[in-house]
Amino acid sequence: MVSEGGAGERPTGSDLDEARRFVAAHPPLDGLADESQRLRDAIEARRAGATAFRLGAEGAVAGLLRREALVASPDDTVRGVARRMAEHDVSTMLIVEGGRLVGIVTDRDLRRRVLGGEIPDTADIARAMTSDPITVKPDADASMAMLTMADRDVHHLPVVDDRGRIAGVLSANDLLNRFGTSTLHVVRAVRSAPDVQAVARAACRREDALLSLVSAGVNAEHVTRFLSSIAEATHRRIAELAEEELGPPPVPYALVVFGSLARREVAIGADQDNGFVFSNAYDAAGHGPYFRRLAKGLVDGLHSAGYPYCLGEIMATNERWARSLDAWRQRFERWIEIPDSENLLRTSIFFDMRCVHGEEHLIDSLRIAVAGMAKAHTLFLSHIAREAAQASVPLGFFRGFVLHEGEHGEGAALDLKRDAIATLVSIARVHALAAGSLALSGAERLRSAAEAQVLSNEDAEELISAQHFIASIRMEAQADAVRSGTTPTNRVDPRTLSRFDRDHLKDAFRVIRRHQDLVVRRYAGGIV
Repeated sequence: MVSEGGAGERPTGSDLDEARRFVAAHPPLDGLADESQRLRDAIEARRAGATAFRLGAEGAVAGLLRREALVASPDDTVRGVARRMAEHDVSTMLIVEGGRLVGIVTDRDLRRRVLGGEIPDTADIARAMTSDPITVKPDADASMAMLTMADRDVHHLPVVDDRGRIAGVLSANDLLNRFGTSTLHVVRAVRSAPDVQAVARAACRREDALLSLVSAGVNAEHVTRFLSSIAEATHRRIAELAEEELGPPPVPYALVVFGSLARREVAIGADQDNGFVFSNAYDAAGHGPYFRRLAKGLVDGLHSAGYPYCLGEIMATNERWARSLDAWRQRFERWIEIPDSENLLRTSIFFDMRCVHGEEHLIDSLRIAVAGMAKAHTLFLSHIAREAAQASVPLGFFRGFVLHEGEHGEGAALDLKRDAIATLVSIARVHALAAGSLALSGAERLRSAAEAQVLSNEDAEELISAQHFIASIRMEAQADAVRSGTTPTNRVDPRTLSRFDRDHLKDAFRVIRRHQDLVVRRYAGGIV
């Protein structure tokens, strides 16, 4: 362990002078408020410091619209709508009734439903449209619109204001013009891949997507959501291909993911953490061989797509993590009732669980039951609060970073995942469990805890600001690694950062340290 100066923790004369100046300039009570405000200002300053092109990433959707939307009535014929679309050279028509948007028709809908013979071209267009389409507001930012397309697997979004007035239609091509190599294209290629090899080729383009998103000025929260969309699509498509080969599953099941993918906070370099939840009709002797083959195809396919095997074997191939719904419920109950060191470690992994393929209702019922158990078990909450508080924050007494040598001789640096992000995740999880919340992402958990009044709004937003700032530092470091041809990691040498970023990274670390104290006082009686 070394300080950012490189030699250790012994302060120099300049360190002491800086400490005195800092204490004089920041009285304790004022310092708390200033730190939080400085972090919020820093996030805004980083965004405002981007180029004009980069500002477009967070700009309004309205600025991307190129023409007025073409509209039709539900009782217009399919033939008439198709003719008008061809005359105007558009791929989308909005269906409006009584001044209200009721549907959307795309050229893909017409090819599939009309040319496929499902609907005659003399029929009302209402039979071919997609009813109640997903919409976006004109003032929504462009990156959020692209995220909606990726999550919902759509290529067009009607743009509608709060009064129901139609402003236009945003297409995937509009976003491609803004972002370059579009994450949408990567997700689309994964979802349409004919075999596992094609899935792997498509998923391995996510580093290109990372560069495009970071270069376009997309904030780190949205970047991790985009990377999570790619990972989720990869899991789902590989499972689908395995089912096509093996035949239908013998009993209902859910493919679940844990950790950062469950929270939709994936970064480059994340390994795989997954498992199966079977219906209670599962019989190991009769059904086990099918699911073992499915699990093997899944984890091997993910590894080939750049999601490495989990060194801790938290994968569906490990039968400990491929169990019936009742067996999973009993396991969570035991973890909560006996919060020893091993079970607390399991908490940090498996309490972040989400279904990405299969029968989602299995997971919904499990997570509801677990949330109720955790909220009612104050001893369990006190143990996970202490666990969150015991993590070391990498700040020395004289405001220097405490750096650690890499495991493979990389040199002294901060490990932002281990030293900060993991602790923020733990703090948010404690508050969410105390609130009985089913939220998963850090920001959603903290805001749900604030709504339940187990955390103040100010504290929630302060933690969210710290999380966003640290995530942005990590994401830009990973993008720099991709550009330079080196392997992206979670490690950052603070000596490579600007003075602005170093100072505000220290602010973020102090926020973490303060909230470690808070969770212990609130849930563990102040005892670490």
